[in-house]
Amino acid sequence: MRYDGYYILSDLLETPNLAQRSKDYLYYLVRRYVYRARKPRNPANTSASAAGCSSRNGGQVSTSIKPSFTALSGRHNEQTALGIRREGLQALDYIEDLIRAENIDCDWARVGRYHAAHNPRQYEALADFHKNQPKGLEVPMEMVPRAEQHREIPTDRYYGGAIYPRHAKLHPGKYHLGLLRMARGAGVQVVDHCPATAIQRDGQRFRVKTP
Repeated sequence: MRYDGYYILSDLLETPNLAQRSKDYLYYLVRRYVYRARKPRNPANTSASAAGCSSRNGGQVSTSIKPSFTALSGRHNEQTALGIRREGLQALDYIEDLIRAENIDCDWARVGRYHAAHNPRQYEALADFHKNQPKGLEVPMEMVPRAEQHREIPTDRYYGGAIYPRHAKLHPGKYHLGLLRMARGAGVQVVDHCPATAIQRDGQRFRVKTP
């Protein structure tokens, strides 16, 4: 089976022609809430479903969110920064729960992740983060010095790194297919090759214009 995004989803990509129905339509921007609410909506894609990085990324699932806690605290405040960073911690468990609840076959596994340092300065930054994780945002991690790196990756190119044992992996194409089936089962019609040309607020919703 070829897992190219354009092929694995080909049996599901028959979509209505929005231009024949309306050039303006109301559209909730967050698909997650569309599914949870069980209210039919029409998410639109500029290209085909699963195009680009949606199905062609490395499939790594972590807890990290950028910018850092320090940067977010400076931009907002500590409480807001804590909330944003906690979303990353909660997202990993949410994805796992969703995959299990919906029986999505996407090769999900908690395999851990090795974060390699490209230079000594990066290794020291990882070690400093390991020792001084913000309270309430601690994650399990283990430092691996360069001399012991071969037990994780067979190269001397990096200067050591850190192991994050709770991180996971999945097949992005199969995961996307599972989400698409789940959404369509809830009555969502996904419209491909239908770019948004303008977005306007309409009360608590948005009005999206398409060609």
